[in-house]
Amino acid sequence: MPASEALDPIHDAALAMIAAGADEALVRRALKPVRARWQGACYIRSSDPATDSEIIQRLEQGQHPREIARALGKHRSTVSRRRSRWLNERGPR
Repeated sequence: MPASEALDPIHDAALAMIAAGADEALVRRALKPVRARWQGACYIRSSDPATDSEIIQRLEQGQHPREIARALGKHRSTVSRRRSRWLNERGPR
């Protein structure tokens, strides 16, 4: 688990609930407003790591960032930041 995920208690709680048999989509939907309320008060990632993975998967499939943002209900700048990080991590091709 990356260090940034290990420090996120909401992500940790989601993983525990899913491991216990809770529906993943329901858990993520229920924790979304909790993440929004606590962001900034302590270390809470601004987006769910599962959403980051979905963004990267769609980028790899060649989808345009604007389409990804619309499909996932995220702001274009969120997708742009994830895209920039993804491009930096994968390096030149």
